[in-house]
Amino acid sequence: MRRNKEHSSPRIWGILAFSGLLFSCASSLPLYESSPYAFHTVWTLRLNEGHKSDLYAIEKIIADVHALLDVDGGHPNNDISQINATHEPVKVRDTLFEALRLAVAYQEETSGYFSPFLGELSALWKAAIESKTLPEESEVLRLRDEALMTSLVFDEANLTITRVGEGKLDLGAFGKGYCQSIIQEYLKEEKLTHYLINGGNSALLLGLTASSKHYQIFPEHLEGESFRTSFSALSASAIHEQSAIIDNNTYSHIVNPLTGNAEARYDMIILAGDNPTELDVYSTALMSMEEEDIRAVVTEKGFGMVLVQNGEATYVGPGFEE
Repeated sequence: MRRNKEHSSPRIWGILAFSGLLFSCASSLPLYESSPYAFHTVWTLRLNEGHKSDLYAIEKIIADVHALLDVDGGHPNNDISQINATHEPVKVRDTLFEALRLAVAYQEETSGYFSPFLGELSALWKAAIESKTLPEESEVLRLRDEALMTSLVFDEANLTITRVGEGKLDLGAFGKGYCQSIIQEYLKEEKLTHYLINGGNSALLLGLTASSKHYQIFPEHLEGESFRTSFSALSASAIHEQSAIIDNNTYSHIVNPLTGNAEARYDMIILAGDNPTELDVYSTALMSMEEEDIRAVVTEKGFGMVLVQNGEATYVGPGFEE
């Protein structure tokens, strides 16, 4: 990745800004594109090689994973909803079994800064942001403690999962990345190299443009800042679209699982790397950490990162110069 200074209209990822670059040069490559809706957002899918059947296959991956992992987007009777509704073992499909096992592993790996059990606490803070009224501290702490004390029991022989505790599953900080990891495997298997998989501007999977060039990324609210990348995954967590100023403090939809608090530390974190699921998890988890700890994690994991605080960007990690 290479950081550049270029002028552009500020957009998240600059996705519309560099979509023109995608087709700026004449190319004999075919174009297949679509805009499916999943995970509460419109995706942009573009393939400049392969066949239309490849586009259909990617659309099916997105639809299947969305139906599997989403709780409140039109799939009230999926397996996650069933797990949330009982403390009895629930028979699940093998894909969900592995997804939840991975989510719990990331909870441990991030020392609890990522939690798959924040369903009710996240809903509480989203309601608070909409009403611009802080929730009762006692309720915040109650739901935080419930989430902290919740775990899952995995029975691999019977493919059942049992929820222990009162926290409710919510894979909002995991689902897009997990979906893109499956898409990534499909692209590799089919040897496709010219593609753009945009999960609603918060998660990108990038190959090469139609003219076999890098993509130019313009982070939102950072006019004049950009970087180039290809064959990588990007994930962003940002407060711009879901936040409110309450009592002179900014609160967002991103909840610290350890404190239960949703006060915003940073404007945005962009991570770049190879593993979309990992990036999705960590882009959320890092938003609750101290900057010193963020730098340590980024160094250990080998991520590229843009950390935005008070409108100023700090570039950390491979390919980003400070």
